[in-house]
Amino acid sequence: MKRGLAPVEAARFSFLMSIPRVAGAEVLQLSDVQGSNLWSDPAMLSGAIAAFVVGLGVISFLLKLLNTGNLKPFGYYCIGASVLMLGYLVLNGS
Repeated sequence: MKRGLAPVEAARFSFLMSIPRVAGAEVLQLSDVQGSNLWSDPAMLSGAIAAFVVGLGVISFLLKLLNTGNLKPFGYYCIGASVLMLGYLVLNGS
């Protein structure tokens, strides 16, 4: 944003720059799983596809929020997710 980009353009650039890093981390993690191949295991493949689709949906949602300039819904989501996670950790003994 110091370079004169609009907040939405900066966010879009940031998300695009994260794609190679996330993909590379996934490839490294898959190589650590012994006896597992993404392409031959339908459960892993469907999970990877679902994670990709949900990730794109969340990115689209956040970019729309940035376009409106109102981040209150995202703040409420963060608070709700934090309360749920804290409750889970308390009930399950971390």
